[in-house]
This record gives sequence, C-alpha cells and structure tokens, in this order.
Amino acid sequence: MFKKIFRKRRLKKDRSDIATGLIPLKEIHSAAVLLDAAETGWAACAEKIKQFCKDSGIALTMLFTDLRKPGKGIIMESDREQTIRRRDINWFGRPDLKKAALLTGKPVDLFLCLADNDSYCIEYLAKSVKARFKIGRRPFDGDPFDLIVAESLPDTDREPEGQEQTDGGAQERKNTEGSIVEEIFRTITDIITKIE
Repeated sequence: MFKKIFRKRRLKKDRSDIATGLIPLKEIHSAAVLLDAAETGWAACAEKIKQFCKDSGIALTMLFTDLRKPGKGIIMESDREQTIRRRDINWFGRPDLKKAALLTGKPVDLFLCLADNDSYCIEYLAKSVKARFKIGRRPFDGDPFDLIVAESLPDTDREPEGQEQTDGGAQERKNTEGSIVEEIFRTITDIITKIE
C-alpha cells in the first residue's frame, strides 16, 4: 500500500507535461531508447538502432535495464554507467535518478521503449521522458505511449477453431530473421518512415 502511494506521488511530480503525438521522421532530430539487456538479441538490436539513427541524422541516447538477480551463469554485458540494475532501484521501484536522467534529463523528439517489462521502473521512465512522440511495447495506465508495437504470432501458429492443439498448448515462435526485439524495432522503423 505504501509503495503505491509513493509511486503515485513520484509520478505526479516527475511526469512529462509535453504534448505527444505522431511526428514524421523528417522532424525527428533526437531520440531516447530504453532496451532490456536481459532480453535475447538486445545487443544486435542496439547496433541496428545506432545505425538507423546515424543514417537518419538523429542524435541518440540509450539506456539499458537489466533487472535480473546477479548469480551463477548470468553475465551482465551492458555498460554499467548506461544500465539500470536491480541495485539501482529504490524500495518502491523508482530507478536511480542520476541514471534515469540519461533519458529524462532533456527533451527529445522520439522515445522508444523496447523493454518488454511492466515493472514500475519501466512505467516511471516511460511516463517521465520528455518526448514529443512515444512508442512502447507494453501499455500502462494513463497511456504514456502514442503507439504500442507488440509481438504477434503468425496466423500459421493458430489452431483452427474447434480443433485441439496437439502440442499440449505450447506454441514455439519461429523467427528466422532475428530476435523478437529486432523484429519489433524493424516494425517501428517501417511505421515511422511512413508517417507524413
């Protein structure tokens, strides 16, 4: 209960008041991107984002989250200074303000939240970033995103109505063109290049 009160107060204080909406690529000169470094394919996606921004003349700021518990077999590969880790989260879930300021410190034209996580840390960052156009993967209360691009299963993976699944309900996603986060970023670039 106390966590909810503190979270609500902090969001009320730090929430961006910039009006958002769809803007064309030609009007995007700066971007802030949040990636989950615990997700498969994050490093390759980060390189694609850097290349896209370089080709489009967009100044880029990137921040990573890695909220896994450190332990046996877990290797934290992202840059420590640009990564919010479990120890950077306070008792009610807010990220360290110094690290969060990498995204929330200055206004940008585009914010991409590619973290597939519905934690308060991600919600706080999504609502606090001062961006004119926000794109995310997960919805939050208050609709901070102008556009949500989520993973979808191909129609071929769905069973026809009236037939039982023979695999016990488990569906394996087949993706030969890269990771899910890369696929979502590819979809986002397709969309923003078509906005006029």
